[in-house]
Amino acid sequence: MRQTEEIRLSTRQGDVALLHWPADRPDAQRVLCLHGWLDNASSFHPLARNMDSLDLYALDFPGHGHSDHRPAGVRYTFSEYLFDLDALLDALEWSQVNLLGHSLGGGVTCAFAAAAPERVQKIALLDGLGPFTVDINNTVRQMRNSLEWVRRPRRPLRQFDSLDVAIRARERGFLEISTDAARMICERAVREVNDDHGTHFTWRTDPALRWDSPVMISELQILKCLEAIQAPVLSFHAQPWTADHVSEQMGQRQSAIEHGTFRDVLGNHHFHMDEAARIAPELEQFFMEP
Repeated sequence: MRQTEEIRLSTRQGDVALLHWPADRPDAQRVLCLHGWLDNASSFHPLARNMDSLDLYALDFPGHGHSDHRPAGVRYTFSEYLFDLDALLDALEWSQVNLLGHSLGGGVTCAFAAAAPERVQKIALLDGLGPFTVDINNTVRQMRNSLEWVRRPRRPLRQFDSLDVAIRARERGFLEISTDAARMICERAVREVNDDHGTHFTWRTDPALRWDSPVMISELQILKCLEAIQAPVLSFHAQPWTADHVSEQMGQRQSAIEHGTFRDVLGNHHFHMDEAARIAPELEQFFMEP
């Protein structure tokens, strides 16, 4: 079993938690892993078990896993994650980094590689070729939804009688996920509570993460970011596509990247957890090559 280390670090953006899987060789490339929305660093456990030659770190984004929540009234805007990543690299004293991003983490990776190309060596993406966008015709609706969300009374955190009940709740989410993958994520996403009502479990995850951002980045802006990426890119995409327009959109995004290699993987959005052994060799080779 590969050794796993817990790290807690103070940054100018707040305190964050990471998992670290030290490599088995002194010349290993260092890779920072960025997870998806409502996931956490544990989602990279399966890949870590299959990539011993890489020195892997995985961040819990603010509001996720064991990292601090943002202060009350501070929103989880997409752009703020860029400042989180930049602050983390400074706290670690890393001038450059290889990035591996899944979903939201992939979107952050792409935007950061465009905005700070001098800090990024290589990037690999797992169903994360740029962030989610909203049609400009829905601009006003998006702002209205955001205001309405903030006005709603906050409900108490949901309580579960056991970890297994929380896992089943995660399996019923809006994206398909296997029981094994849900368990790995939930083990880091819930906390045990003992009070006058007995023992139960509740989410660590900040409920504010479900807030609708008032302004979403446009597809044209994403394409401009992807065009600006200078680092080599290896991108895996789950198949089949969810819709024809997604296939067309991804085709345009792929064409925008100058130094990109693209692979299709049969599976769901968390294929990097269920099919880790299948994609790990190419990921490892990509990061290890000069």
